Amino acid sequence: MNIKRKIDAKNLQRELAENKVDALELIREALSNAKDHGATQIWIRTSNDQ
Repeated sequence: MNIKRKIDAKNLQRELAENKVDALELIREALSNAKDHGATQIWIRTSNDQ
């Protein structure tokens, strides 16, 4: 089964910009999920571009 994710990048960017604490929580949750599923490597890419 192939799961396709639909992400509204503009809305996500606006939501994260409005509340920096939620942005950190998003990263923490992503790292936790990766660890729970046995990830051996994790990449996080950030950008200041819109």
